[in-house]
Amino acid sequence: MTLRVAENIDRIRETIERSCQRSGRKSSSVVVYAVAKGVEPERIREAVETGIHEIGENRLQEAERKMVHLSGSPIRWHFIGRLQTNKVKKVIELFHSVQSLDAHKQALVIEKHLDRFGMVSYPVLLQVNLTGSQNQGGVAAEEVIPFLEKLQDIPPIRVTGLMTIAPFVGTESLVRGCFQRLRDLLEKVNRMRVTGDHPLRELSMGMSDDYALAVEEGATIVRLGRVLFGERSIL
Repeated sequence: MTLRVAENIDRIRETIERSCQRSGRKSSSVVVYAVAKGVEPERIREAVETGIHEIGENRLQEAERKMVHLSGSPIRWHFIGRLQTNKVKKVIELFHSVQSLDAHKQALVIEKHLDRFGMVSYPVLLQVNLTGSQNQGGVAAEEVIPFLEKLQDIPPIRVTGLMTIAPFVGTESLVRGCFQRLRDLLEKVNRMRVTGDHPLRELSMGMSDDYALAVEEGATIVRLGRVLFGERSIL
C-alpha cells in the first residue's frame, strides 16, 4: 500500500475527530465519501483497504471502467455529478445512490427505470444551490420544500438528506454560513414533517478545503478527493 494514502486518511480522521469534539459530536456520525474523479483504481483500492468503502464518482463512463477493475471490492458507489436524464438508467443500475437530484424530471425518469428493474426504492440526496452560481447544480433554498412535497407523489424516490457545495472562494464565515443554512433547512423540513414519517438525516457538505468547518456545522457526509488521494492522475 502506498503510505501516502494511508497517512492522508489518518490525518483526515484526526481532523474530523477534532471538529466533532468542538461541536460536541461523535466522529462515528461522519462518513467519508472518497471522491474518485481522476483517480486510478489502484489508489481507490488502497483507500478501501484502510476502511473507506463509500466511493463517489462524477463521471459515469470513467466510473464504469473502474468498477470492472475493482469488482469484488467492498465498495458502495455513489453518483455525485450532474445527473443527465439520458444516463439515469445506467446510473441507478450501477450506483447505490445519487447525491445530485435537482429536477422533478430526473425523479420521474428514475421511477420509470426502478419499475423496470423491479426495485422498490432508491436513495437520493437533494442538491441545494446556496451560492447562486450558474455553474453549480441544485435547487434554490426557497424551492426545497415545494420540491420535496412534489416528490411525495413518487414513493420510490427515497430522499435521505440534502447536499450542497460551498463557495470555492470565500471567507470562513461565508463558507460556514453556507453549511449553517443547509443544516437549518434540513431542520425546517423535519420540523414541518415535509417528508412524513421519513425525516431527512443526511447532510452531505464539505470537501477537501472546508470539510473541517462542515463537520463542525453538522455534516454527516464529507466528500473528499484531493486531500485524500492527492492530485488527479486521470484527465
